Amino acid sequence: MWEAVQMLEAVLDSVDAAILMVDSDFQVVLCNKKFGEFFGLDPQSLIGEDKRAAITRDIKWRVKNSEDFQKRLFWLYENPEVTANDEVEVSLPRRRVLHRFSGPVYDKERKMLGRVEVYTDITDAKTLHEELELKNAHLYLLNAAATAINGSVETGQLSRIFLQRIKQVTGARAAILYIKEGKVLQLKATTGTLYNPQSVPNAISEDIPKGALFWGPDKTGSPLKSLFAALEGSFFIAFPALHQEEVTGLCILVWDTIISKWWFDESLFESVGIQLGIGIYNAMLHQVGQQAVSVPERKSSDINFHLSPREKQVLNGLAAGLSNKEIALALKISEYTVKNHVRSILGKLSVKTRGQAVAKAANAGLLKLSQP
Repeated sequence: MWEAVQMLEAVLDSVDAAILMVDSDFQVVLCNKKFGEFFGLDPQSLIGEDKRAAITRDIKWRVKNSEDFQKRLFWLYENPEVTANDEVEVSLPRRRVLHRFSGPVYDKERKMLGRVEVYTDITDAKTLHEELELKNAHLYLLNAAATAINGSVETGQLSRIFLQRIKQVTGARAAILYIKEGKVLQLKATTGTLYNPQSVPNAISEDIPKGALFWGPDKTGSPLKSLFAALEGSFFIAFPALHQEEVTGLCILVWDTIISKWWFDESLFESVGIQLGIGIYNAMLHQVGQQAVSVPERKSSDINFHLSPREKQVLNGLAAGLSNKEIALALKISEYTVKNHVRSILGKLSVKTRGQAVAKAANAGLLKLSQP
């Protein structure tokens, strides 16, 4: 009998999942090493303990949303015949996302012996899923910006449609757009709800750093002093519109609270800013009746003619935000080959960075993007 118990313990400790069982009186009767690893506890210290007391004393404060975690388990203990599957995010000893199975345990005569909890680490899969969702959201943002710009021929129309699309995609409460006229940024459009609309300046004379993505409400070092009153009590992200590395406008997105860290992506807003800069430049030319541009955009068919099928695949990978290594794995080619394709794409599109290549391709209608 003792050998059977030792064998069971060895099996439990070899399983790549945290396992804990309580008897019908909620006393912990089984707890493997992986449970201790996931929750930062000595599993032997829980044996014989009342699980409800252990949750309150030792476990719940290690878990994100600790009160919900406790209420959920206590409810399951009060309803012992229920089988449940859910997710638990552990904060200590390190962040893990766990899939939890919880269900009753019966003997051969269907007498309930207690409950078992099985926790499986799904952190990597969860993170990958979140990143894929983010990539899709980023592609949708680029597509929304490109369609707004391509469908507008004058600055007023461009300003309104661009802000409406960007606000919708990002979930911002409000958005503001300035366009540079001479040496001053002039207010062109706002959309959504601004709590202090009368404080939004009609013009900004401050210099906006090229390529800078900045946010608030932290005012330290921000070049948006003239906007402090209008944005007070809100969180914002601001990024410049760029054409030929010159600032042609400024877009400000406003939320009630700080947003997901996933949106703090400088390369994403660089691409959007370049698209906006091209749109502003073309709209200004249309407005004054000029026909020539310093760097005319190639038509989609022209670019398609020069890009090989493999280069188009690599370009789609760049648009998805993938690294050279990730593109190589997806296409089953070497990372060195991907690097050469990227260099070729930059040359053919007459741009210097990956973000500029994606923006120019999206603006030309090369990227087939869809709503997430």
